[in-house]
Amino acid sequence: MNKSNNDSQKIVYAGVIFFAMLVILALVSIFFLFSGPGNNANPVGLRNPEQLDAPPAVTAEDLTEEYQNRPEITPEMQGTIDQTVLKLASLGEFGQLDKYLAEQEAAYKNAEGDESQGVEDWLVKSAMLRADVATTVNLNEANAAISWISYTSPEILAAAVAYTPISLKVDAFMDYSSAMFPLIPSGNASAVNLQPAEIEDPAEMLAEINSGSSEKFYGLSAYNMTLFGYRCRFFAIADEAGYYRPYSLVGIDGHLVEPVTKQTVMEIKRALDPYSDLDSVISITPFHEDEYKAMMDEHPDWFDENGVYIVDRNAIGDNTPTPATPIETAPTEGDAAPVETPAA
Repeated sequence: MNKSNNDSQKIVYAGVIFFAMLVILALVSIFFLFSGPGNNANPVGLRNPEQLDAPPAVTAEDLTEEYQNRPEITPEMQGTIDQTVLKLASLGEFGQLDKYLAEQEAAYKNAEGDESQGVEDWLVKSAMLRADVATTVNLNEANAAISWISYTSPEILAAAVAYTPISLKVDAFMDYSSAMFPLIPSGNASAVNLQPAEIEDPAEMLAEINSGSSEKFYGLSAYNMTLFGYRCRFFAIADEAGYYRPYSLVGIDGHLVEPVTKQTVMEIKRALDPYSDLDSVISITPFHEDEYKAMMDEHPDWFDENGVYIVDRNAIGDNTPTPATPIETAPTEGDAAPVETPAA
């Protein structure tokens, strides 16, 4: 009986001690919660309830007011922006180009009323340019087929052609006689000099393209650029929805002698074993004025009176697609030897 009483007392004592510890712990927590630092220089917690308030919400009315307070874009401003876009695209500075466009979107609003005549919808145009930049930056083997027919800005498409390796762009060109250049190294970007070009008879050229295509095209655009020292012209064609794709790339200064073409590249692709890198076996000899003049002196009958190589298969008017020649012989073992454009 005494043993039972002793056990009961122990249980009671333990309960009292446990409850007392809970009370002490609660008091200590409350003390630290309300006391803050000893010097009260930077009180925190509940002593600063204003710090717990959420930042003021941005309403639709706020956004509308901010947009209406922006200056209207003018034709002169838009012209300056277009020049900067072309310059950055020519340099291959696609990240900087996207940043620049984002800044301009936040700085201007579309022109209104009579001022808007002759001025494009700037916000829509900028969004489309940025979409093309994103397409270029994210271009890879998996999405190349759809990416190359998704451009709305021919100038960004032209820049993408210059700064993309052959393996990712060769299939996109419609013209099998189109010249194929490796991607431009960043150190040579300043020499690209991308500029819009006039087409002598765009309607005739477009009709010729459509006559040899199962798909009908409605627009044509051209840009000049310098690739590895060769002055070239890039042609882009647009479908019914206004999306551009690569058509052809040709030499226009007479210096591009026997270039690597799409047809050549397609033959090399079929001859390569699955483990070979197409871009590693195709190269081009950059143009050098002294070497070209030396070849003219040695073979004057190869050139006309203007110093243009006579057998130039990339004349501007020669844009008829030619079918690739099938490889009938089995490829040799090992990697294919590099294919180079002869020094001009």
